[in-house]
Amino acid sequence: VNFSKSGSFSLSIWAKRFHPETTLADQADTDTNASQRLIGRGNYNNAYGIEYRPHTDEIKAKIRSGSASDTEKSAVFVMGDNMTGSFHHIVMTFESGSETGLKLYVDGEMRNTATTLNMHGGVSLDPVNGGDISVIIPEGPSEQLEIGGGGVVGGNSYGFNGYLQYPRVYGTTLTDTEVLKLYENPDGILEGEITDVKVT
Repeated sequence: VNFSKSGSFSLSIWAKRFHPETTLADQADTDTNASQRLIGRGNYNNAYGIEYRPHTDEIKAKIRSGSASDTEKSAVFVMGDNMTGSFHHIVMTFESGSETGLKLYVDGEMRNTATTLNMHGGVSLDPVNGGDISVIIPEGPSEQLEIGGGGVVGGNSYGFNGYLQYPRVYGTTLTDTEVLKLYENPDGILEGEITDVKVT
């Protein structure tokens, strides 16, 4: 799945910590810079995805358009329950060249946004859109979309210790209404109202 040309996409997943047979998440709790990928692509340079920071109990929608940390954009929300209660529905939407182009939704509500204007650092800029990302992720087997996994946009990489369910990928920026429908219908059966990208 490569969204480098379209400029719009969305990632959706349900998540809950912990898995009883591993201790990795417990180890991550003591690392103040630990980051755990839920779903995303790339590792540091030219990467995007949804990540959890156990030390601060933050969920983050993140994107980095180059190798420098100043190209990283994040929409952040403090969960408040260390993700150990019920499953949470988390959605990241991306639209390049927008003041609020990066959006983070948790349990059907938009919780935070970040700008995608003037992103630079090893990418081509589109002057019409104020810094559209035109080549964010290179092709190759090392840059596949991951569910869980060890890649991160920023921080020290740890595997996610918990349960991940109903991952979905969309080749468009979902609306507030569409995100709410996904939250209210966890299995994603919406009679064709929202079409998933087919991932093989």
